[in-house]
Amino acid sequence: MSFAAQAGHELQFLGFTLTELQVAFICIAAVLMLAFHLLLTMTTLGRALRATAGNRTLARACGIRTGRVVDFTWFVTGMMCGVAGMALAATTVAFDFNLGSLFLFYMVAGLLLGGAGQPYGAMLGAVVIGISSQIAAFYVNPLFSDVVAFGIMVVILLVRPRGIFGLADASSSLEA
Repeated sequence: MSFAAQAGHELQFLGFTLTELQVAFICIAAVLMLAFHLLLTMTTLGRALRATAGNRTLARACGIRTGRVVDFTWFVTGMMCGVAGMALAATTVAFDFNLGSLFLFYMVAGLLLGGAGQPYGAMLGAVVIGISSQIAAFYVNPLFSDVVAFGIMVVILLVRPRGIFGLADASSSLEA
């Protein structure tokens, strides 16, 4: 399935050319990350989310309805996937069956860089992978963006397999 090229004004920023739509989605992503941060840190639901993620049994014993927290987590995940799907549909000129697997690779690289189970790590990992791969595509070769993302993923697996924000195993922290 193909769509026409995106119309609209182009904006120049540090030598990069961005469309108004791309800038709008960058702003939407920043607002969503801020909203997610505020949800996790400033609300009772955020504390319940963190408690359930940390130890579901203990959270349940403390009176947190972990089933509802998990349901809400799936709801928020679905909403964010919907926004990501709208961004992809609005900025992609052609769709084919390989499109999802390409983005899955970048998502896994961002997850490994930030650390599994770490929301701030996932946000930072996604930003670092996205920016570094696009800078490589701009300055070196567009085909090189995959190599940069893969290289970062290999280095992080060799140097710090749990990611930048990944926590040490609970048993190893008790021994120290």
